[in-house]
Amino acid sequence: MDGTLVYWLGWFVWVIGTFFLQKSQQRILLCMCVLALLAFLPWVISFGTWSISLGYVFSLSVGYLFLRTFSFKQLLHTWFVTMCIAGAYIGIFVLIQNDPVLLLIDFPYIVMCCMLIVAFLLAKKTTIRLCSIAIGMLHGEAVQAYIIGQQGYMYTVGSLAFFDIWAMSLVSGASLSFVFFLIEVLKQRVQRTTNPSVKRIDKHASV
Repeated sequence: MDGTLVYWLGWFVWVIGTFFLQKSQQRILLCMCVLALLAFLPWVISFGTWSISLGYVFSLSVGYLFLRTFSFKQLLHTWFVTMCIAGAYIGIFVLIQNDPVLLLIDFPYIVMCCMLIVAFLLAKKTTIRLCSIAIGMLHGEAVQAYIIGQQGYMYTVGSLAFFDIWAMSLVSGASLSFVFFLIEVLKQRVQRTTNPSVKRIDKHASV
């Protein structure tokens, strides 16, 4: 059922943010944004053959506001990765239209894997990765809606099916970044435990 995954993941992120993250303004904003998104998701504005989800408008607005906190260099990097992710999203859609055999693998997993690969190859910072995935997929969704609209079909920009894939990609990206962070911390601890012993041996030998 469309929308089930985004609500489950949304509440999961809200619980993590509320009970496990340190008290800060960022935590409050994160939890408020998650609740607002879940509230806006069912609402859709229709005009003519087009319709758009309020959750889509809210997510895109929050993404643009978050970009204001980036430096100019980070902003350029983020926009580059965002455009690459949007292009990959549109490319997958066009490719599947021309070659439905790819649907032997579930469409959400194809999209998620491609978004993660592009983000992790082009960005090292977690904030840039997640922001690029979020905004890039939203941009790609808008272009996809335009393509479908030109073919004479009705399409909802920011449907629940889209937000299922969107949420899955963001949570997977955050989880992988956290795993890589833990690996890096473990490497540093190993180096700290080995380097002092080497220094003591060298010092003792010189004496």
